[in-house]
Amino acid sequence: MASSNNGGTNEILVEETGSVRTFILNRPKMLNALSSQMIHRLTELFYASEEDPNVKMIILKGQGRAFCVGGDLSLILPSLRNWKIGANFFLKQYTLNYVMATYSKTQVSILNGIVMGGGAGASIHGRFRVATEKSVFAMPETVLGHFPDVGASYFLSRLPGFFGEYAGLTGSRLDGAEMLACGLATHFVSSDVYSPSLIFSLFFPFTIASIGNQKLPLLEQALVQVNSSDPDAISAIISCFSHTPNLKEESPYHKMKIINHCFSRRTIEEIISTLESEALDKKDEWISSTIQSLKKASPTSLKISLRSVSQSIPCDTITLSPKLLLIRNWSCRMKYGKRYLAWFDIGSIAGDTSSSNKNMMKSCSQPHLESLSARSYCLDLATTFLESSSIREGRLQSVGSCLVREYRMACHVFRGEFSKDLFEGHRAILIDRDRNPKWEPSKLELIRDDDVDRYFSKVDDEDWEDLKLPPRSNLPQYAIAKL
Repeated sequence: MASSNNGGTNEILVEETGSVRTFILNRPKMLNALSSQMIHRLTELFYASEEDPNVKMIILKGQGRAFCVGGDLSLILPSLRNWKIGANFFLKQYTLNYVMATYSKTQVSILNGIVMGGGAGASIHGRFRVATEKSVFAMPETVLGHFPDVGASYFLSRLPGFFGEYAGLTGSRLDGAEMLACGLATHFVSSDVYSPSLIFSLFFPFTIASIGNQKLPLLEQALVQVNSSDPDAISAIISCFSHTPNLKEESPYHKMKIINHCFSRRTIEEIISTLESEALDKKDEWISSTIQSLKKASPTSLKISLRSVSQSIPCDTITLSPKLLLIRNWSCRMKYGKRYLAWFDIGSIAGDTSSSNKNMMKSCSQPHLESLSARSYCLDLATTFLESSSIREGRLQSVGSCLVREYRMACHVFRGEFSKDLFEGHRAILIDRDRNPKWEPSKLELIRDDDVDRYFSKVDDEDWEDLKLPPRSNLPQYAIAKL
């Protein structure tokens, strides 16, 4: 095994074993927060490995008790007199996220510790994400005056139901079992004890008995012995070590019914109001803490995050054409016991709202809509889509489009023309640590729709341009699906 480092800085360690390259984030005292140099180095390494025919797989992990807690803005914010310094940091980070999301070779991220913010961007976009009992995931940006970025509007909006809205708006911490349950992780491997299958022993020169008391490095040893870039083969190896853990009794994933009911609302105000109504009916500590989490966050961050992260309607697949909207609705499956498929005539709805229900009823695929209640439910969803698709964007966009939009938003956040909550949040939480940020605007009702709109518009600066993502080619099917 050969090792190398990052030009003497050692912030990224590289191990070469056969056809596998292992990249290790190595700032343990800073919980592996990503500096500009680390982002630059990782981008170089990913490009070089992609072009090297001898490399079949990438393993990414962190040194110490964290995988990565995010981008290290503490190096930027104190001396940020020019907003373009921050914009350049995000440009490099989002470009790395895109390369990872569209990578032609298999990336396995070992998430044996804290995974937050930019750490999620460096891992969730990859092919396989291995969580353990030590994993802690969160997107805490709204309490810092920012918004869930690094492509979070892509991967959070694709979580089951409205769990992505819940996780992105509240910054709730999820453990490894919850990461696996909602799809943020693809596998769960205990870092203490493994129970691999008998099949595994046929391919590797160690016995079941010798495996029994080994720890996480053994999985890595097994992976680096595989001279293949086939995702199915790699997944099979990880699966030999993995299992499905039980969710803890108080897990928010057990609250999906309430989450879907409350976080499907169109505005932050409606989400909080619905939660408060639920709190009156149920004495539930989780509901109360969720309300408090939302009320402690930056009002501006909540507004722009909801529009960025949220899906427009609770559906599994949405395809738009000039005339037709196809909704493959999984909420119907949850509500009525099976999946329903409906076609709606968008042209007739847009042209004549008075006859919209009649026209949509005519264009419903009758064999799939077996009850009037199911048809009515789908009609309600279609109406919701038409009314809210303009304010909830991530669910309908490719990973590249999400990153381009997030870059616009990040530039506006750093410019601070409407709100300087990013600076105030980092002061209160990370610098002075008084945990008492003075948000401005201080209330949700002080933020108008056009105030939110500006975060999604092009920046009015003659030297500014949209994020230009690098061209990608020879992509595997799972990467193409993101485009």
